[in-house]
Amino acid sequence: MQSGRRSCSRIALWTLSLCAVVSLSLLSVGESRADDSQVVPVTSGSSSGGGSDSSSGGGSATYADIHRLGAGLSWAPVEIVPGATTETSVGYVGVRYWFNRTFGLDGGLGFGFPEVSPNTEFLTTLHLEPMVALVETHRTILYGDLDLMPGFISGNESSFAFQLSAGLGVEHALEDMPKLALYGQWNPVSLNFYGPPGNTTQVGLGFLGSVMNVDIGFRYYF
Repeated sequence: MQSGRRSCSRIALWTLSLCAVVSLSLLSVGESRADDSQVVPVTSGSSSGGGSDSSSGGGSATYADIHRLGAGLSWAPVEIVPGATTETSVGYVGVRYWFNRTFGLDGGLGFGFPEVSPNTEFLTTLHLEPMVALVETHRTILYGDLDLMPGFISGNESSFAFQLSAGLGVEHALEDMPKLALYGQWNPVSLNFYGPPGNTTQVGLGFLGSVMNVDIGFRYYF
């Protein structure tokens, strides 16, 4: 009888000991998990945040009207060889297109009367102008240009003229109307050809002349 009681007491003691060990183990595991939860890991999003800021800050702005076709009017007093239609004021209907951040093309059709006597002559001219961008922002572009302008002079005696000029221009897209851009250019260097009827072709080289080949106008981009 006493041996049965002793065995029962031993079993109860082992059971209590086992429960105590299990309880201590569970408590230690819970504390370690709690400590681990307080550690903030470095995520890929937080590490890439600084990289995205640095990458967005690099690179220059692209002009707003690149890859758009612009149409508009311009006015250009041109200086042709003396004896032709000297200092002729020409109004142009033209178009302009920037193919990329480097190259653009402007072209049009112009009409004008000479500003000196006799005023019976009338000038019809074409206008073709390659442009190379030099400095560019989102709304403004500074460019160099080479202007080719063949013309036909009609009047008492018909003749022809051709002008090749080079210079600089600037175009600015308005902030309130970004599709509307104003431009002005100055071509101080010009090479002029004039073919009067019955005579040999005359050639003239102009630099900083009285008119200086200023061209101002606008283009509306679609």
